[in-house]
Amino acid sequence: MAHADTVDTTGQNSNAIVKSVVKERKTNRDVDSKNVTEKNGTTESATEVSKNNSSNVHANSASAEKNSTGQESVTSPSSATTVKSSTMTASSSSLEQVQSSSSSHSQSLSNEGSSAISKAASASDEKSGSNSQIKSKAKIAKVAAVGARAKAKDRTKLVKKNGRVYRYNTQTNQYVTGFYTDNNQNKTYYYDPASAMMVVGQKQINNYWYDFARDSGVMQTGFQILNDGDHRTKTVYYNEIGQMLYGQKKINGHWYLFSRPTGSRQTGFHTVKTGNNKLKLVYYNNNGQMLYGQKKINNHWYCLMGSTGEVQTGFRKLSGTDHVSKIVYYSKYGQMLYGRQNISGKQYFFAAPSGAMQTGFHTLKDKNNNKSTYYYGDNGQMIYGERKMNNHWYYFDKSTGAMHIGFTKLAVQRNRYKTVYYSKYGQMLYNQQKIDGTWYLFASPTGAMQTGFHRVITLDHKRNMVYYDPKSGKMLHNQQHIDKYWYVFNGSTGAMLTGFQRVTDSKVKKTKKVVYYNSNGHMLYGWQQLYRHRYYFNTVTGKRTTGKVRIGKRTYSFSKTGILSCWIERTINWFVKRRGTITYSMYGSRNGSDGTADCSGSMTQAIWKAGASRPASDSLRWGGYNTVSIRPWLTKNGFKNVASGNADNASKYSPRYGDVIIWGDLTGAAGHIMIVSQGAGNKANVISTCGYNNDAYHQAIQEFNYNWYYDYDDKPSFHVYRLNDMYKA
Repeated sequence: MAHADTVDTTGQNSNAIVKSVVKERKTNRDVDSKNVTEKNGTTESATEVSKNNSSNVHANSASAEKNSTGQESVTSPSSATTVKSSTMTASSSSLEQVQSSSSSHSQSLSNEGSSAISKAASASDEKSGSNSQIKSKAKIAKVAAVGARAKAKDRTKLVKKNGRVYRYNTQTNQYVTGFYTDNNQNKTYYYDPASAMMVVGQKQINNYWYDFARDSGVMQTGFQILNDGDHRTKTVYYNEIGQMLYGQKKINGHWYLFSRPTGSRQTGFHTVKTGNNKLKLVYYNNNGQMLYGQKKINNHWYCLMGSTGEVQTGFRKLSGTDHVSKIVYYSKYGQMLYGRQNISGKQYFFAAPSGAMQTGFHTLKDKNNNKSTYYYGDNGQMIYGERKMNNHWYYFDKSTGAMHIGFTKLAVQRNRYKTVYYSKYGQMLYNQQKIDGTWYLFASPTGAMQTGFHRVITLDHKRNMVYYDPKSGKMLHNQQHIDKYWYVFNGSTGAMLTGFQRVTDSKVKKTKKVVYYNSNGHMLYGWQQLYRHRYYFNTVTGKRTTGKVRIGKRTYSFSKTGILSCWIERTINWFVKRRGTITYSMYGSRNGSDGTADCSGSMTQAIWKAGASRPASDSLRWGGYNTVSIRPWLTKNGFKNVASGNADNASKYSPRYGDVIIWGDLTGAAGHIMIVSQGAGNKANVISTCGYNNDAYHQAIQEFNYNWYYDYDDKPSFHVYRLNDMYKA
């Protein structure tokens, strides 16, 4: 790709023409003087032309070549030489040096020759519409120059007057003015058209600046270091015909930039025009040469396009170490960027010192010097909101992009939210999690924090009911008041406790109390039938009652464990205490005194010992009543027949604690009697003396679920007796 920069090319079309003239002049400098016209008129005419050559243009470098964009390519003939910035005539001290360079055998151009060169330069300055016009003018100028040299092959000599140096043409008897070239040494000088004095230092001739050596007056070419007039030096460039160059120039394979109007060689960053009249930013090093590729300038990395030198901006893919490419970013000033950058409203992160665009997770400091983790996608852009990566959900703040850790509230639907938790690695957690010493529960797969009652596997490896606070989601422990009920949860596992529990009564007094929680975890109050016993719990505190306590208008007696002392309690307890000691028999004592008993004999004995009246003597003689004769005695002692029936209406009866149930007809044969020992309804159990285990030894007293037992015995007729005062002492 061509280095397409637009530069000033005024007068440069003449370079090729002047180059031909100079070459021809060198070739024919030894032409026989006999072929030169020596007429005075011709000489005078040439002299006149020479005197007026200040209006001519000293043509551009013979080696200058225009490229396709109009830029000039120059071959440097010499290195830089330092001179002072001034226009002056040669001093007398340098005259001898000049004279020695102009021996009497030197062949020199006359004024006619100089005039012809000036004409050629002037002709080359004219802008031509076609290449044929340029070639035609060049040919004319070349012929004119050859003819002029043929006529002007005169000898000249240097003359010093009053410390000034002149060149005198001995043939025309005229002082030489304008440009003069010593063909032997191929050096060019300039003599002032007005004074004919040799010019030294800088001189503007026909709108072109030249430089003539202070010590010799020789026209300078190539790089030169001059004083810029402000006590500073500048480096400029003169082409092969001595003209100072401006704009962009290609010299010995390098592009340079020379300022207008000073011609100073530029360094550093500069904005120049391209071939299509657009602007580009380029960089010139300390030697003024345009740079290419990656360069570190003033501690900043830049990328200068390999073909044009243009400073690159935006994203660029570069070859990194180990042949691994990297994507970097250059600012609008061309500087490689590092760290966090906002580019077109998107956040990126570039590593230092490589500048490589980063992807994935990165922990960075924010403006407050706090560390946060961010995630950059495959395109390098910071990710926001929820993202699933490697089977894990993450959440990145919608404003800052910072990865969330800990509790986060997310929108589920309109006006619906869920609270989730992200680990220290930013991953959403599920199921039971211990966070800062507290247990939480998160649903799977949503991650939503759970509240309320949930059955989970607790630390004791059992599946227990626990409770999570509705606001905080924390698992609760110990006593908690939830929806009008008191609960208690294990202090370690959080498992909801039921049954009797010893809890704190007063934190101030540090006292304890025994309370009872049912299967739902609710604390119970007042009278309660639990298992085979009756209890009373304070109606305010739930505390279990013990000892003698007045409740309402009566005084009750409770054991140390809170069991009410009453007929029913004592009746049931008679059977419970003898389990595993009685063998079923209708032919022994029947009341258990000899280790044998039947159902009615044992029931008579149990109720009598619980507090009922003494049974009739004739019944005692037979060990107690039977299932028919016992009924009046029950009525006499406060029992009431509350239900009777058979299989057809058996479902209408719901057993209650303390009910005495009699199966069978009025004769007492094949009858059976039992008492509801615990529970009620479908969960009611009955205890009695029976032959269920085929009269097995010591297995007579059995306790069964009533409904099962009723079905097992083929659903006999039944009669239910219930004590009028369930709490009768």
